[in-house]
Amino acid sequence: MSFRLHRLAALCLLAFHTACSSTDSSPAYVSYGADGGPDAEAGLADNDVAPDAPPDTALFDVQPGDAQPVDDTLLYAHDKSTLYAVDPKDPALKLNTVGTFDCIGPNGEPSMTDLAVDAQGKLYGVSAHAVFLDMQIDAIGKVVGCTTGKVPIDAGTAGDARFYGLTFAPPTAALGNKETLIGANAIGELYDIDTTDGSLTLVGRFGAVPANDGNGHAYDATHVGKQWGLSGDMVFFGNKGSPVGFATLRDCEDPSQGPATCSPVDTLVEIDVTKLAPAGVGGAAVVTKSIRGKVLPAGCSDESCGFGAMYGIAAYEDRVYGFSYGGSIVSIDNSTGQAKLISSPLTQPGFAGAGVTTSARVIPPQPK
Repeated sequence: MSFRLHRLAALCLLAFHTACSSTDSSPAYVSYGADGGPDAEAGLADNDVAPDAPPDTALFDVQPGDAQPVDDTLLYAHDKSTLYAVDPKDPALKLNTVGTFDCIGPNGEPSMTDLAVDAQGKLYGVSAHAVFLDMQIDAIGKVVGCTTGKVPIDAGTAGDARFYGLTFAPPTAALGNKETLIGANAIGELYDIDTTDGSLTLVGRFGAVPANDGNGHAYDATHVGKQWGLSGDMVFFGNKGSPVGFATLRDCEDPSQGPATCSPVDTLVEIDVTKLAPAGVGGAAVVTKSIRGKVLPAGCSDESCGFGAMYGIAAYEDRVYGFSYGGSIVSIDNSTGQAKLISSPLTQPGFAGAGVTTSARVIPPQPK
C-alpha cells in the first residue's frame, strides 16, 4: 500500500470527506472560477479598475486559475488498542475510529504506547517492548495491521527502554539526511531507535526544571533543578528546513518513581531538534529550547484547574493538541501553553498516544 493510500484509507473513515472511493494517484485540487479566486466577493469596487482593462493578477498571492493542493493533514490519536483520526481543521476535533491494532491483545503486546508519522504519512508504533514498522490501515475491516514489521527493542545499556513518546526527527546535520525515529522514556531521555534491529542510541535529554515557566507560574521548590520527566509525548516537524518540536513534560521530585512525585499539570516545551545528536563523552545534550508554559486555561494559575497526563500530542499551525489519559482533547497555544478543553470523548483509561506527519504545516512559536 502506498503512503498516499495510507492517508486515503483513514480519510475514507471521516464523515466530512465525500469522494473516498477513488484511488486515483493525482493530487486533489481547488478550482478557482472566473471571478478570480476565493476572495472575489470581497474584491475591488467596480470603479477601481477600468471596465476594459485586463485584471491585475499581481493583486493575488494565488493567481486566478492556479490549482492549489488541498491540505489533507490528519491528526492521529489512540488508546491502548484502537486508532482514531481527527481533522485539525474541524473546530470540534471530532474523533473518528480508524481501527483496532492487530498486534495488541492476548497474543500480542499489552498496549500501544505511542505512534509516529513520517513525512510521507506512513505510521509507526511502539509498545513497551517493540517498535512496529509496517502499519497498514484496512478501512473496510477497521483493522490496523501491525503484527508484520514488529522489531523487538534492544535495550542495550539504556537506563529505561520503555518509550511513551515517539516521533520522527527531520533530517539534520547531526542525525543525517534521512528522518530518524526518536523515542522518549519517562525519565526524560531521548533515543534514536534503529528501524532495522531495534538498537538504541542516546541522542538527547530534556534537562532540568527551572524555578518558573516564564509566565509567572512557579514550580514546586522540591522539583526545581531535578530532571524533567516525560508526561507525555513529543512531536517534531521539518518546517521547510527549519525544524520545530514540542513535548509535554512534568516536573517531579524523582521522575523515575512515576507520577506519584510529580506535578499533576503538564508543561509545554519547545524542542531544538537540531541539538539531537549521539551522546559524547559528556553525555547527551539538553534539547529543550524554551519553556512555553504550564498547560493552564485562561484565568487559571492553580494546578487544580490545569491539564495533565497529555499522553499524546500532535500539532497543526499554531496549536498543539493534547490527548489525555483521562480521555480529553485539549487545544494548546504553542507560544504560551494556554489551553482550552475541546471535548472528552473517552473515559479513563483514555488516550495513550498521538501523532501527525512531520510535513504538517506548523507556525513556530514566538521567540522567548
